Amino acid sequence: MLILRGITCLRSLENRLVPVLRLQSTPFSSSKVMAKPKGGEQEDLKPVKFTQSGAYRMNPEYATAIKPQGDKQPLYQSIMVPFSVIVFMIYFFILREENDMDDMILGTSLFDRVEGLEKTQIEVCIAHYEKNGLDTRDLKERLAELQAIEEAEDARIKAEEEAAEAAEAAKQAELAA
Repeated sequence: MLILRGITCLRSLENRLVPVLRLQSTPFSSSKVMAKPKGGEQEDLKPVKFTQSGAYRMNPEYATAIKPQGDKQPLYQSIMVPFSVIVFMIYFFILREENDMDDMILGTSLFDRVEGLEKTQIEVCIAHYEKNGLDTRDLKERLAELQAIEEAEDARIKAEEEAAEAAEAAKQAELAA
């Protein structure tokens, strides 16, 4: 009994699919293509205007093998997408507690984390301001401060290196004695 029902369902499905899969076109024949044109067929060799051809009058649904079902979206989609975004925002903006990563990311300036970035950025800004005729006094003052800090850091590192070399020389002298 179930087999008979399955067969009848397939037949009804087949009856519904067959009109969709039929294309309104003429069968292809190589004999027309390969045959040499006769006196009355000279007109067929001329270009055909699209608006005068059969393709112009053809329904676009027949151009594809499967009939498009349209852009059907689920009814709940218009509710679920804004709901999901709202839940996401509530969690990240209200409920979530700050942690060590947030302090690490937001606690310091990018200029503090990347060595030499502030100096490079100020030099680029000065060039841009001078090109556009803007005031660069504040930027030049900050650049001078950064260069003074950099020189002081270089002097401190050099003094530490000299102290370390002197300590090493003193150890070598003790070992030699």
